[in-house]
Amino acid sequence: MNRSQILSTLRVELRRKGAEYRTEIAIRQWVKKFLKELSITHSRQLMDWQADYFIANLKKDEQYPAAEILQAKSALSFLFEKIIKANGDKDNSYPTEDQFRIPA
Repeated sequence: MNRSQILSTLRVELRRKGAEYRTEIAIRQWVKKFLKELSITHSRQLMDWQADYFIANLKKDEQYPAAEILQAKSALSFLFEKIIKANGDKDNSYPTEDQFRIPA
């Protein structure tokens, strides 16, 4: 999925789950910020560690209170669990040992 499809699917899934409009706006803003900051244009580029990296940068920034960081973490968790993995995109976990095998 490209970026606009990710955001559209996110919006539809949030409405299907019955999220309040203000919650939907907040989640979409965090996901947009995440995608823009890491220059992600397609769901195949998403990896779990990127969410951890993004959250760590928010914590370093010190302009965000703990409640907002928790909200961002929850938004990214929802994105990965309900949108990316549910749509059959590749497993976004860390590479395994087999993936780093170098042929002799």
